[in-house]
Amino acid sequence: MDRFKLLRGALATVFAVALNAAGCANDTIELAEGRPACVLILGTYGYYPDGSRLLVSDDDRNMVGSVCTCMTDEEFEGAVYHDELNDDALELCHELSDRLGFAWDECRQNHESGLWRERIQWSGSRPWVTPGLPCR
Repeated sequence: MDRFKLLRGALATVFAVALNAAGCANDTIELAEGRPACVLILGTYGYYPDGSRLLVSDDDRNMVGSVCTCMTDEEFEGAVYHDELNDDALELCHELSDRLGFAWDECRQNHESGLWRERIQWSGSRPWVTPGLPCR
């Protein structure tokens, strides 16, 4: 799980931006093998104490929550990191749910059902890819 926290952490983004601004070549950043694969926290609701509900989302980025990592084709096909992405999606979902002030949410249900695991996809340069994700 530490691998994914580092990749999605703000520190990696700030570091990459600082290196690029300083004119350093991209090869000074340790790049992970593969291309971005993400799981999106879609269709997951949080519920307020009064019973009203709202989709769990990442208001800081103004989009759905996402967890990404770099994977090779072989790792993707073999589902090597799918369980870890699913676990990290659960952690992020709970963080987002807490930020939004929900009394309860569907995070655990979607994690245990394998819903997110089934939705892991190649992400290319779509906006939900973790900023600064260092893939090569």
